[in-house]
Amino acid sequence: MTTQGTFHCITLDVDWAPDWMIERVASKLIDKNVKATWFATHTSPALAAINARADLFEIGLHPNFLPGSTHGTNPTQVLDHCRSLFPEARSVRTHSLFQSERLLRQMVEDYGLDIDCSIFLRDAPHVVPHRLRYSREGAEMTRLAHIFQDNVAITCGQDWSSTAAFFDGAGFRVFDFHPIHLILNSSSMETYDTLQARGGISVQTEAAVKPLVGTSPGVSTFFDQLTDHLSSGQTHTISEVIGIWQDHSR
Repeated sequence: MTTQGTFHCITLDVDWAPDWMIERVASKLIDKNVKATWFATHTSPALAAINARADLFEIGLHPNFLPGSTHGTNPTQVLDHCRSLFPEARSVRTHSLFQSERLLRQMVEDYGLDIDCSIFLRDAPHVVPHRLRYSREGAEMTRLAHIFQDNVAITCGQDWSSTAAFFDGAGFRVFDFHPIHLILNSSSMETYDTLQARGGISVQTEAAVKPLVGTSPGVSTFFDQLTDHLSSGQTHTISEVIGIWQDHSR
């Protein structure tokens, strides 16, 4: 049996954003009663508060397996660290979408991360989840792709004044945002790169960032339009929407 209709999911890759950025984005979602899944790179008071809002939010993990990662020097160290941050997390999206079949098997079989969101299918129509095993007796993983990713939209020259086509359409429509690009209202990567050169995103203060916020249409413009649109309907966290799909597909 297939699941009919359209299912919207807002997801956020935290990417070491400071608490004031996280709180600003969360406040927008709370005001509009829009659910979201936050893929966490660290823990903090703001993320603990989000984790406590199970009516709207869930926390997934955002492990960094790239060279130089602060999460660890090998996959086991990285996963041990990230699992310790939020032990109850079920979902994962890897930083920079780094993946391999060996790593996916480790995540689901050894760490119980049975929902993976590390696939990006830009603008793809009719996306549905799929499930698979990586060994004969291994645990089952369900994977769900996202159709929008803000930093890729920026580098591809997204026309931020013409985004209505994203709002509707059949299937599972998962959107991926980063707090830093929402705060900056990014329409290019220039300001982001400037902040990275100033010591990274995690150390930036609200006062330092305020003069750099874009005034032209950008990521935040789209986010506000999208969440306005979704506030009049039903939204889901990643785990919720996978549960709906599993109930109808078995």
